[in-house]
Amino acid sequence: MKKLMSLIFIVVFCSTVNADEIRLSADEWCPYNCAINDTRPGFVIELARSIFKKKGHSITYELIPWNRAILEARKGTYHGLIATTPEEVPDFIFPGEEQAKSSMSFWVKKGTQWRFSSLQSLDNIRLGVIDDYSYSYEVDTYIQNRKNDDSRLQISYGENALETNVNLLLKDAITAFIADRDVMGYHIFTRELSDRIVEAGFLN
Repeated sequence: MKKLMSLIFIVVFCSTVNADEIRLSADEWCPYNCAINDTRPGFVIELARSIFKKKGHSITYELIPWNRAILEARKGTYHGLIATTPEEVPDFIFPGEEQAKSSMSFWVKKGTQWRFSSLQSLDNIRLGVIDDYSYSYEVDTYIQNRKNDDSRLQISYGENALETNVNLLLKDAITAFIADRDVMGYHIFTRELSDRIVEAGFLN
């Protein structure tokens, strides 16, 4: 999902929607979109349901790996994506007004001395990222150029890719990972990780 100070949208339609039920997909990115049956499904889901209910539509969504969500939306399996940006899906249709902004930060295990200062500082670590996320043009280019270098890059997949990166970090399998500041803040709070994981710089 996902975005250096990029605009986050409720939904990006890849086709005209006439159905009573609008089907959306994403990977879990709480507090934007959370567990499907949660009483607090995420503010983007709440906004979408409120808006489209007025037009006679109901909203359903599924949590699937982000790269698959993009693929299936392009195929028409889903009507749209939740919380994405033009950098990730430039061929999709976006609304004219964003609902939120996202900022990306680097996260390390508490006690780690490394801090992000420039792209060059990434060459000294093994970085965790999530497949098909867009972080910024510069970081995306960095990732693309090192996709086959396991010593510098760990690419996580699946519905719980963020959780995978957190676990890899705590096991010292990676030095740092990059994630949305609000998403990680929520993750750290709900899992009581404030004494184990800290922010180590952000994309400017």
